[in-house]
Amino acid sequence: MCSDLFRGMLAILQYFLQDAISGNKLIKSINLGEAAGCGAALLASDMINIQSLKFLEVAPISLHLATPGGVVKTLIGRNMKIPTKKTVIPITSISNQEDILLRMYGSKQALTNDDNLVGEFHLLGTPSPSRKCPRIEVTHAIDENGILNASATNKSTLWQKTIQIEDVGRLLREEIEQMINGSESLGQENEKQQ
Repeated sequence: MCSDLFRGMLAILQYFLQDAISGNKLIKSINLGEAAGCGAALLASDMINIQSLKFLEVAPISLHLATPGGVVKTLIGRNMKIPTKKTVIPITSISNQEDILLRMYGSKQALTNDDNLVGEFHLLGTPSPSRKCPRIEVTHAIDENGILNASATNKSTLWQKTIQIEDVGRLLREEIEQMINGSESLGQENEKQQ
């Protein structure tokens, strides 16, 4: 199915869905390519009567935690089955550090310099007695819908900060535009060759 027809049909479907749910706003953060691929696989399995087809959701990117000392630790690897949860206790780089900035990065490779910043925690008032004896526990959990829930907990005070990130692993607008431009130029090359 050509992409223009697919987008047009999707708009009509969204209109009817929104009407069916009494005008409530639709959440449209799903990746269209992923949805089309899943639908095609389900249709194919139905056409050849395969009842045992089972989809396993996996993490689309690796998630890394960077601490102020420059230590980067992979928490969730790319293609790891989800839902999944991982907890680490990062070590601070300075004794009696009260302000800690923890950054979460995502990439399609193991550890690369071109990681995308996914989110960050700025923890205030969380003193650590020494740089090698931290009190912060960081947990990353990806649920069955691919939503990242990250939390940082001060183990001594039980103070907790949580963030939720829904677009982990989605293509950036620039990447989508680059793919569209690339496919258009390939289409023009194909026409010239024919």
